[in-house]
Amino acid sequence: MYYLAEIQAMDDTYLVSFPDLDSINTYGNTFAEAIQHASEALNGCLEVDIARGLLPPAPSRQEGDNLQRIYVSPAIELAYYLRKWRGHRGVEEIAKRLHVSSQVYQQLENPQTCNPTLNLLEQIANLFGKRLEVIME
Repeated sequence: MYYLAEIQAMDDTYLVSFPDLDSINTYGNTFAEAIQHASEALNGCLEVDIARGLLPPAPSRQEGDNLQRIYVSPAIELAYYLRKWRGHRGVEEIAKRLHVSSQVYQQLENPQTCNPTLNLLEQIANLFGKRLEVIME
């Protein structure tokens, strides 16, 4: 999962903004530093929002010359999708269907405490009608 960041060179600085997330802005003195700061800002903001129960907007897939992909950490991505797929169903219902406690499931929806096994990830994928695919690039 990634969000697109718009990077604009201004004088000796690279300004970064996210078209899908207008509250996240940063900069860097070099292009590489701007990318690093963009990743830190994106992941930090999403982690806090999702941990608080706020679901950010889905990333758009608009492409452009000055847009760069900034990837979301796996724990944040998993927590995002679990919360999205659960919808209006209660934590207790999903936990029961996974044969785990409500507390264990709540940890999965919090990127700060998320640490599932591959077996549990497969169970979650099956529960939500998804297929687990692990990609390491």
